Parts: sequence; C-alpha cells; structure tokens
Amino acid sequence: MIDLFVIYKLKNPARGKAFTMAHLRFGLFLKKILKGYILLFLMCLLMRLSLPVHAQDEIFEAKNKEIVFKNKIKSQTQMNHSYTDGVPSETGYKNAYMSYDEKGNMTEVITYKADGKVFSMESYKFDEAGRQIGYVRFDASRNQIVYKKAFKLNAKGDKLAEAGFDGQSNYKNEFKYEGDKLVEIQYSVSEILVQTRKFSYNGNTRTINIYKNDGTFEFSMSQTFDDRENLIEDIEFQPDGKTIARKYQYKYNAANKKTEEIKYEFGNLVYKKEFEYSPAGDILKIVQTDASGTSFETNIYEYDASGRLLKESYRKKPTQQFSTREYKYDEKGICISIDSYYATYKYKVLFKYTYEYF
Repeated sequence: MIDLFVIYKLKNPARGKAFTMAHLRFGLFLKKILKGYILLFLMCLLMRLSLPVHAQDEIFEAKNKEIVFKNKIKSQTQMNHSYTDGVPSETGYKNAYMSYDEKGNMTEVITYKADGKVFSMESYKFDEAGRQIGYVRFDASRNQIVYKKAFKLNAKGDKLAEAGFDGQSNYKNEFKYEGDKLVEIQYSVSEILVQTRKFSYNGNTRTINIYKNDGTFEFSMSQTFDDRENLIEDIEFQPDGKTIARKYQYKYNAANKKTEEIKYEFGNLVYKKEFEYSPAGDILKIVQTDASGTSFETNIYEYDASGRLLKESYRKKPTQQFSTREYKYDEKGICISIDSYYATYKYKVLFKYTYEYF
C-alpha cells in the first residue's frame, strides 16, 4: 500500500508526448511570467516537487485518492518552516491549501506567498464517474483566468473535445474515433485550424501523420505497443519520413512496471534509465547512463516495513549533490511532514501538514 504523501500536482489529462500547440504556448507563457521570479516560484511551488517520480503513475494517484476518500479528508494545509542555522522556524507560514470533495477528488489548490497573499489558485471539476472534465488556473486576484480547459468525454472516458484558454488565446481540440480507435485530432487556436493529426493502425503499431493548417504534411510519429498495451517504442521522424529525429524504447516487468527507458536523437544515445523495484512493487532506485557511458543513480527510495516512503534522494547529474525528502506519517499513514533539502539552491525547508475532515 502506498500512503498519502502530498497530493498536489498540476493535473494534466493530456498524458504522453503528443502535446498540443496550446500546451507548448502555455509553457512559453509561463516562462515569461516567471522570468525574474525564480526564487518566489520555487518557494510557492516546492510542494509540487514533494511527490516521488512514480507519483505520475495512474495507479499511485488512484491509491492516494483512495486514502483521501477512506479517511474522509476535506482539506489539507501545508505550512512552510524554513531553516535558520540548522533549525526550522517554529511558526512558519501557510503556503498551500488543498480542498477535496467527498469522493476524494482534489477540487481546489491555493498557493500563498510568505506575506500571506495569494500566489495562485487552481480549481478542478469532475463528472459523476470521478473523471476530470475541467481545470481553471487564476491569478493572485482570482479575477483573471491564466489557463483554462474543459473536456467532453464519451461513456468510456475517451476525450471527444477539449476547449480552453492557453494564457494567450482560446483553443479547441477535437478528437474523432472509429470504433475504439482514435483516428484524428484537430487543433485550433482562436477558431483557426493550426494542426491535424491522423492515426492509422497496423497490428500493435500506430502511425501518426501530422499536417499543417493548409493540409501540408509536416512530420510523422510511430508508436508500438506490446500485447499488454504498454508503449515499447515511440519514434518521431523528420519530414522525409525516413530519418529518425527522436526515439524512445521501453521495457516492462511482469507487473507492467517500466524497467528500462532509452532515448536516442538522430541515432545517438541521449540516456538510458533502469528502474529497480522491491518485491512489493515499490520503486527502489533509478540508474541513468548518459551518452559518455557514465552510469549514476538519479533517484533512491527508502521505505518502512509497511511500505511507506521514508526518504527520497534525487539528482540530475553525477556531479550533483543529492536533494532529499524525508517523510513522516500519523497512525493512519497520512503524511504529516516532509523535511526537504534542495541541493541546487542549498535550501532546506520543513513542510508540515494539517487536515480537515468531513
């Protein structure tokens, strides 16, 4: 069983590498906003980093939701206690507040600056089946929408349409199916078609052809799955349709957990990642090998006898010091604190959590 850590992250139902034009533009928009405010951004969003790598896994998220539901958690408050001379401040300040509905869905996230002023607010909307169908991010005033998206799903949960505001323009994405298979996606910005993706299938391989708004072919992608529907190869081709620009290869164990990931660019190795798990299925470590052949541990995880994560160490380069997070829980297995050290910034902070219940 995986216990409740910090159930706070920017939920992105558009999973995988096929990002929309709106997602890319939103990323550029955020970079402009955050330029010159890196420290403030870090302070207000440190909690987003408090999830372990495998927290992106849908099963992990489902178990977190189950714990929220089981314990009838209504809200979670995060207090920030920065360290001075090796000692965390006694009072600290509130820098995040999360609300949940009675089904365990996170419905609102508010982040705060050290002076108590609101930094941002996010709200989430779900249908009766508990599937996310909407997301809105407001600015500090709560009056200006920074980002917005809404989904239309079919009975199976497949996305039929997505519409919203990407920070600069209104956008709309429409999805077409033939039976159970996705065959086309049209991306529009300000009611103007900007890109079309057409899907074709051959056995376990799916080919995606990308076209510009005038119908001109742009490039193609190929995705191959195993018999358990795990993605095992993801290729992006150059416009000539032959030259491989980027390729990912994946391997999985019997429990469908990823054990290997390899990335190539134009035929050259970028990295190789190997994932090691405990007999219970918990991630233990990730080892990365770079293009030079140097192998090093990027992530290390330690658990207690109940399978609760006690410590996580992580870094991006072999020359870097490990950043760490150490977790503590109450008798119900709910996270009550995370002691975090961010090596890049030489910054240490203790996060404490309190809860309200239905």
